[in-house]
Amino acid sequence: MQRLLNRLSLDRTVVLLLGAASISAVLFLCMCALVTAGLTRHLDIAVLTHLRTHADLNVTVGPQQLLTMARDVTALGDATVLTMITVMTLGYCLLTRYYAAFFMIFISVNSSNLVMILLKYFFHRQRPDVVPHLVTATLTSFPSGHAMMSAVVYLTIGAILARIEPRRTVKLYLLSIFAVLSLVIGMTRVFLGVHYPSDVIAGWLAGIALGTFCAALVLIIDKKMKKAIAVTNNR
Repeated sequence: MQRLLNRLSLDRTVVLLLGAASISAVLFLCMCALVTAGLTRHLDIAVLTHLRTHADLNVTVGPQQLLTMARDVTALGDATVLTMITVMTLGYCLLTRYYAAFFMIFISVNSSNLVMILLKYFFHRQRPDVVPHLVTATLTSFPSGHAMMSAVVYLTIGAILARIEPRRTVKLYLLSIFAVLSLVIGMTRVFLGVHYPSDVIAGWLAGIALGTFCAALVLIIDKKMKKAIAVTNNR
């Protein structure tokens, strides 16, 4: 009975992950179509200009401390920071022999990074020029690499921690704080003028789609490996 319940739980998790990946992928494709057709341009520009003072576009709305905070938070989505966090998490997974999580992180982060670079070169959308950039940014604009990769890394870590934690309220808390962190990182990219809002939304959607798909794939592989080991041990 317990084995059946575990199987049903795993199957349900895989279905939910694949469902989330499919929905996110469809929404991402819709965003790509809107951006390519130029239908998001007016809203993109309006949001960027409303975040700056009318007297001087170099000055953001709100107190100066808000700009400092935005720069600090956006650094959490930098490649160096995400790489360090990923390596430390992979080390933890190896030490605890949590191999399924190790492969989930390794596959999702590396595949997402490759897809992000390919998407940027394919769409080749230039960064916003309607307001000055308040941080240095490289590569092209669509989709936002910070939004996409922070969604992959932080949500994957949150999912792993939630899977280890037995209490449902704590699971929800862990997933929520990492989701909010990913959202805030993306928002700072718009606030700092280096991305259009549509870039960030597309980055979130692509990150969620790839992260959840890789997670489902790893769970399926992990299940098959455990089944094969069990069959071998019974011989």
